[in-house]
Amino acid sequence: MKARSIRVPDDIDKAIAYVSRVERIEKTQSLRKLAKLGFDFYVATNYQAGKLSLREASELLELYLFRGYKIFLSGTHYFRDIPDLFGYGRLKD
Repeated sequence: MKARSIRVPDDIDKAIAYVSRVERIEKTQSLRKLAKLGFDFYVATNYQAGKLSLREASELLELYLFRGYKIFLSGTHYFRDIPDLFGYGRLKD
């Protein structure tokens, strides 16, 4: 794991503190968790937009191709509903 030094805006700092308090974990763990969720969402929306193939999306998320297929196409994971919550529309069926 590499160390990074970043400036965090107030709204993101509040989100980090909230996750830390609710899940009873350290703020650094909260930041890592939120960054991972954000990256997962980023990959899912790029897959939905056709910018990534299923293979590329699976590799970015460090999944076996079949597991990526199950997640993105059969609706066994939260990726299908998250874009809808943010107004991006549902992922392709």
